[in-house]
Amino acid sequence: MAPVKRHAYEAYFKLQAIEYAAENGNREAARHFNVNESMVRKWRKQESELRQVRKTTLSFRGNKAMWPELEDRVEQWVVEQRATGRRVSTVTIQQKAKAIAEEMDIEHFQGGPSWCFRFMRRRHLSIRARTTFAQRLPADYPERAAIFPNPNQERAAIFPNPNQERAAIFPNPNQERAAIFPNPNQERAAIFRTYCRDKITAPCHITNMDEPVAYTVPEEKKRRRTTVMEQVSTLVSATVAQLREMDAAMQAQEDARLQRLMDHEREMQTSLISQLAAMHERINKENHQRHLDLVDRILSRFPSGP
Repeated sequence: MAPVKRHAYEAYFKLQAIEYAAENGNREAARHFNVNESMVRKWRKQESELRQVRKTTLSFRGNKAMWPELEDRVEQWVVEQRATGRRVSTVTIQQKAKAIAEEMDIEHFQGGPSWCFRFMRRRHLSIRARTTFAQRLPADYPERAAIFPNPNQERAAIFPNPNQERAAIFPNPNQERAAIFPNPNQERAAIFRTYCRDKITAPCHITNMDEPVAYTVPEEKKRRRTTVMEQVSTLVSATVAQLREMDAAMQAQEDARLQRLMDHEREMQTSLISQLAAMHERINKENHQRHLDLVDRILSRFPSGP
């Protein structure tokens, strides 16, 4: 026996069956709406709940909230936060729920991600704010569409020359180069890549080994190859010149720094020598005076002559 396929009915459909059953009976309502009579009796018991939900709600499957008062306070907090323009994430909802659970002395409340998911599903909340407003078209869009069916026609009318559009976007040519190649090495790599692609060509199959192989180089490619080589040579020369200037500037700075260090060392040596000379002179004077005092003491011990 094949399993019976279950159907989910919207709340609006159930309310219609309830109203019909209130007038004509459960059996007649089941026959009219092509459902089981036990379903009609179950829906009539859930009438008060069905009138409080959205019309598109399909069923009441799943466990009910274990802490409805806590969820009411959390939902009120979420609504207040969004009314003030503050962002609310699942992590902040879990933290707030745990804080409210501690205030209400609720035990064994984990407040994990699974509870947060079920809470948001029960309360019809979402992280991304739903809106019914789409991106609005310009006020003069119908007129512009009637004048220029193709968008490229409007651009061609504003900028007859493509270079004018580029100049309007990038007044300075260096800005366009910086936008295409943020790193200077990218431009150099692109030039080398273009040169190598033009330089290396696919080999031709040689059918006769006795005949000399002739290569025909188109003039345009040859001229383009010369231009690329000139650009590469100019870039290399400019880079070498810049490196030389940087080397000369760094060498000059190093020489100036060494000269300052030598001058400072010379000044310190001169100052130290002068200090040592003054100290030596002072010590000599002190020693000479000490010697004179010692001689006077020795002579004072002996009696003077008759």
